Amino acid sequence: MGFKMNYRIIATILAVLMPLASHSQTLSAADLKAQVDAAMGGLNEYQVLLNDPDPARSMKAMQIMMASGEPELVRMAREFGLFSPNVQVQRAALEAFFNSSPVLELNIKSAGLDITNFGSTIRGSGGTVFDDGSAFLSLKVGDFDKEQACYLNVGYGSCLIRFTETALSINTWGGWSPISLNERGNLEGLINIQNADFGVPTIIVISQ
Repeated sequence: MGFKMNYRIIATILAVLMPLASHSQTLSAADLKAQVDAAMGGLNEYQVLLNDPDPARSMKAMQIMMASGEPELVRMAREFGLFSPNVQVQRAALEAFFNSSPVLELNIKSAGLDITNFGSTIRGSGGTVFDDGSAFLSLKVGDFDKEQACYLNVGYGSCLIRFTETALSINTWGGWSPISLNERGNLEGLINIQNADFGVPTIIVISQ
């Protein structure tokens, strides 16, 4: 009786282990390493280009990759630029980002602030207001207008984003507000809101 019981246990263990052994034969550690190296090899080559010791070549590689339309290359180049300690590289990354006509996602934090008709202002611009006092608004970036030196707001024809030599600003409800990159690679600042005499904390998500 005891022998039969042990035999059944052993048979059960073998039944579990056999598929694993078969799988290990079809995908060895060496095979797995080869596949990982093949998948990462191309990406590593792009990283080498981005980290070229020549700043001009590095920036050009970033700009070309961001204009390529290849999602992975665009993401890689954008992250490289946004987190660069070089402000010129950061600006080039932001310009390439705006040149792609993105939709800006504004996360507005108005909790505790006394803003007349805040809800109607946000909803009137196609945004959403939540119960906690925060709001969400999407703004489409248009072409760069050389005469006004700004990126246009699609649907309105007015300026939306502009660079100066030292800063970046966004135009909301007729008022310009400075915004800058935060530690997460997103834009942040106190933006102008209609019927408010102060800036409202806002984060614009651009790093995914």
